[in-house]
Amino acid sequence: MPNYRGRLIWPFVADIARLDTAGTVAEPGAGNVVTGYDPDFREPVVYAAGDSPRAEIEVLGLPCQVHPDKGDFNNLQMMLSGAVKAYSLHLCFHYIDLEARNLVDTDGSALIKNNDRLIRIRHLITGQIVSDFTNRPVYVTQPQDRGMGMSALSRNLLMVRFEERETSILSV
Repeated sequence: MPNYRGRLIWPFVADIARLDTAGTVAEPGAGNVVTGYDPDFREPVVYAAGDSPRAEIEVLGLPCQVHPDKGDFNNLQMMLSGAVKAYSLHLCFHYIDLEARNLVDTDGSALIKNNDRLIRIRHLITGQIVSDFTNRPVYVTQPQDRGMGMSALSRNLLMVRFEERETSILSV
């Protein structure tokens, strides 16, 4: 039986910085903070000076399909303090590319996890930056398996939702 796992259509390259949970430690002199994580929200903290103990493993250049959210793309929400711009998009990755870069765990799950950060999206051939998120960080909020292959009876697609989120500041 042939192994048909499909392919990406019109791929781009996503540069993703994976969160290093073990390397995220407290900033020296941070007072009573013993880890780099907020005890209530369980996410990397940002100190009042704007510094963060967030450590990242590597920057991955992964082929992907880009799927902007139809209803949420650059949506403005009004709050008491003014307009808050909400941004989200989906990127679709192929498991063949994840497997080639050792980004599949021993249990078969993808190693792209919540809180990984999207840095930029580049053109596959020219490398030209299409979207840059360095000043407007968006994070993985929902990695989800999609598609189980055409006839190979194995999964082939990973759909990952990236969203912009507000940053909390920890005063110590």
